[in-house]
Amino acid sequence: EIERDNLKGRLDRAEHQMVTEAGSVKVKRALEIAAAAAETSSSLNDLLSSLRIEVMAAEGEFEQYAHNIPRASFELIRQSLKDAAGHCDEARELLRKLREVAE
Repeated sequence: EIERDNLKGRLDRAEHQMVTEAGSVKVKRALEIAAAAAETSSSLNDLLSSLRIEVMAAEGEFEQYAHNIPRASFELIRQSLKDAAGHCDEARELLRKLREVAE
């Protein structure tokens, strides 16, 4: 009976240690994931900023061709460029929200 109680006590301590260490591993992994998400979010935000600037530059340059192509084509391309710039802004906002969650 003493040996059984001794084994039960050792088993209880081992189970407690496993739970504690597993929690520690999970926390460490969660912190690693959060750091990677924040870094990726920041990099994507930088890329989207550059893309938006390039789209806006293309918009500005494109205006000079207004009289060289059919009006409908011009309007379609111009609207597409504006939509692309807007999508960049929306994506940057979503990344900001993701970064807030990760931090």
